[in-house]
Amino acid sequence: PVCLDFLQKPVSVDCGHSFCFRCISEFCEKSDSAQSGLYACPQCRGPFRLESFRPNRQLASLVDSVRQLGLGAGPSGARLCVRHGEELSRFCEEDQEALCW
Repeated sequence: PVCLDFLQKPVSVDCGHSFCFRCISEFCEKSDSAQSGLYACPQCRGPFRLESFRPNRQLASLVDSVRQLGLGAGPSGARLCVRHGEELSRFCEEDQEALCW
Protein backbone atom coordinates (compact mmCIF):
# COMPACT_ATOMS: atom_id res chain seq x y z
CA PRO A 1 0.00 0.00 0.00
CA VAL A 2 2.84 2.43 0.69
CA CYS A 3 5.76 2.73 -1.76
CA LEU A 4 9.40 1.95 -1.02
CA ASP A 5 10.78 4.67 -3.28
CA PHE A 6 12.15 8.11 -2.38
CA LEU A 7 9.35 10.10 -0.76
CA GLN A 8 7.58 12.50 -3.10
CA LYS A 9 5.77 15.45 -1.51
CA PRO A 10 6.21 13.92 1.97
CA VAL A 11 3.57 14.57 4.61
CA SER A 12 3.60 13.67 8.29
CA VAL A 13 0.63 12.18 10.13
CA ASP A 14 -0.24 12.74 13.80
CA CYS A 15 2.16 10.07 15.12
CA GLY A 16 5.08 11.73 13.29
CA HIS A 17 5.63 9.14 10.54
CA SER A 18 6.01 10.48 7.00
CA PHE A 19 4.76 9.15 3.68
CA CYS A 20 4.37 10.30 0.07
CA PHE A 21 1.22 12.41 -0.11
CA ARG A 22 -0.12 10.30 -2.98
CA CYS A 23 0.70 6.98 -1.31
CA ILE A 24 -0.89 7.79 2.05
CA SER A 25 -3.92 9.30 0.29
CA GLU A 26 -4.41 6.11 -1.75
CA PHE A 27 -3.89 4.04 1.40
CA CYS A 28 -6.69 5.98 3.09
CA GLU A 29 -9.03 5.67 0.08
CA LYS A 30 -8.64 1.87 0.15
CA SER A 31 -8.92 1.63 3.93
CA ASP A 32 -11.92 0.13 5.70
CA SER A 33 -11.92 3.28 7.84
CA ALA A 34 -12.70 5.59 4.91
CA GLN A 35 -16.24 6.30 6.13
CA SER A 36 -15.29 7.08 9.74
CA GLY A 37 -12.44 9.39 8.70
CA LEU A 38 -10.10 7.96 11.36
CA TYR A 39 -7.22 5.94 9.95
CA ALA A 40 -4.38 3.83 11.37
CA CYS A 41 -0.79 4.74 10.47
CA PRO A 42 0.70 1.98 8.26
CA GLN A 43 3.89 2.12 10.33
CA CYS A 44 2.72 2.15 13.98
CA ARG A 45 -1.09 1.91 13.76
CA GLY A 46 -1.45 5.26 15.55
CA PRO A 47 -4.70 7.10 14.70
CA PHE A 48 -4.81 10.06 12.31
CA ARG A 49 -7.26 11.99 10.14
CA LEU A 50 -6.80 13.17 6.54
CA GLU A 51 -7.13 16.78 7.69
CA SER A 52 -4.08 16.34 9.92
CA PHE A 53 -1.56 15.83 7.07
CA ARG A 54 1.33 18.26 7.48
CA PRO A 55 3.82 18.88 4.65
CA ASN A 56 7.28 17.73 5.78
CA ARG A 57 9.46 20.29 4.01
CA GLN A 58 12.65 19.36 5.87
CA LEU A 59 12.31 15.74 4.80
CA ALA A 60 11.52 16.82 1.22
CA SER A 61 14.73 18.86 1.17
CA LEU A 62 16.75 15.95 2.55
CA VAL A 63 15.27 13.54 -0.01
CA ASP A 64 16.14 15.98 -2.83
CA SER A 65 19.73 16.18 -1.56
CA VAL A 66 20.07 12.39 -1.39
CA ARG A 67 18.55 12.05 -4.85
CA GLN A 68 20.99 14.63 -6.28
CA LEU A 69 23.93 12.79 -4.73
CA GLY A 70 22.71 9.55 -6.31
CA LEU A 71 22.58 7.73 -2.97
CA GLY A 72 20.22 4.87 -2.24
CA ALA A 73 19.98 3.29 -5.68
CA GLY A 74 22.06 0.64 -7.37
CA PRO A 75 23.33 0.75 -10.96
CA SER A 76 20.01 -0.46 -12.35
CA GLY A 77 18.06 2.01 -10.23
CA ALA A 78 17.11 -0.76 -7.80
CA ARG A 79 17.40 -0.15 -4.07
CA LEU A 80 20.04 -2.33 -2.45
CA CYS A 81 20.28 -3.98 0.96
CA VAL A 82 22.87 -2.14 3.03
CA ARG A 83 24.06 -5.36 4.71
CA HIS A 84 24.13 -7.75 1.72
CA GLY A 85 24.30 -5.49 -1.34
CA GLU A 86 21.36 -7.40 -2.86
CA GLU A 87 18.32 -5.84 -4.50
CA LEU A 88 15.42 -5.20 -2.11
CA SER A 89 12.79 -7.40 -3.71
CA ARG A 90 10.32 -8.24 -0.93
CA PHE A 91 8.40 -6.30 1.72
CA CYS A 92 7.58 -7.62 5.19
CA GLU A 93 4.17 -6.26 6.15
CA GLU A 94 4.63 -7.25 9.81
CA ASP A 95 7.97 -5.42 10.23
CA GLN A 96 7.20 -2.78 7.56
CA GLU A 97 10.65 -3.24 5.99
CA ALA A 98 12.03 -4.00 2.54
CA LEU A 99 14.05 -7.22 2.30
CA CYS A 100 16.59 -8.78 -0.02
CA TRP A 101 15.84 -12.41 -0.87
